[in-house]
Amino acid sequence: MEMVSLKAPKTFEVVEAILEQKKFTQLALSRQVDASFGIVNRTTRWLEAKNYVKKTGKFYELRDPAGILSSLAVFRDMKSLIIDEVTVSLTPAQIKGLLPPDRVCYCLETALEEYSNYFRANRVCVYVDKKDVPRLLALLENRKGPGTQVVFYEEKPPVKGKKPTLPEFKDTQTTNESINRWYTPRTRTVIDLVCDNKAYAAQDLFMSLWGIKLA
Repeated sequence: MEMVSLKAPKTFEVVEAILEQKKFTQLALSRQVDASFGIVNRTTRWLEAKNYVKKTGKFYELRDPAGILSSLAVFRDMKSLIIDEVTVSLTPAQIKGLLPPDRVCYCLETALEEYSNYFRANRVCVYVDKKDVPRLLALLENRKGPGTQVVFYEEKPPVKGKKPTLPEFKDTQTTNESINRWYTPRTRTVIDLVCDNKAYAAQDLFMSLWGIKLA
């Protein structure tokens, strides 16, 4: 069986779609994620050999989402994607008011807060473009001090469905709570948490997405 790198962008997107859909055909999946049939077929055969998916009639069905997530974590470590970090004397809400909403995508625990009734993060995690990091750090420069850690991650692979980035970087931002911020979708949030050794934090999402109760 040919080895498959689950962190390759298109392969990652195929696996993410399988985790979301739970039931699929290779042709439909190929069209949905705009990947070649060869990539989809190679990935599906690898997952089937691992007993992560199973063919039933015309369809493949997700069989072991936890196994897929564990395999993703072998290929992908969130710590390797850290670009920079800073600790500031601000609350998470205040930090969100400063960071330009068109330049960041909230991820990991910060995204999990959006989907959990009880979880509250003690840091702010964001996907960013590397070239924007100096400007983003400058926005927080005068607020350094004990408080909340802000961690900037390289967006690899790209978050699917992410809104386009505006061409102009604005240094002054509104703190209006109605502003449209971007968060990683539920499945991507779980993937990232597993790849950061924080699967336990996403237990609610494991149950709601796949009916899995973590021990």
